Amino acid sequence: MFIVFVLAAFIPIAPYLLFPPMFALAGSISFSIVALLIVGGVSARISKLPVISRAIRMALLGGAAILIGAVVGSLFPAA
Repeated sequence: MFIVFVLAAFIPIAPYLLFPPMFALAGSISFSIVALLIVGGVSARISKLPVISRAIRMALLGGAAILIGAVVGSLFPAA
């Protein structure tokens, strides 16, 4: 379980290690959305539910969480 958590946590961090800072934020968001699509699709397939709609649903909910986090983060300036 720990290994899975570490791998999942690495997804949004990887672009900051791989790309210049100018592209890292967009890469992080993109990698995260793609990972959410994959997780939504796999969980739907396991549950025998419609794969496409569940994958999109997961990506939209995760995208909303990313947006809320960015808005809240912008309200508190870095020290």
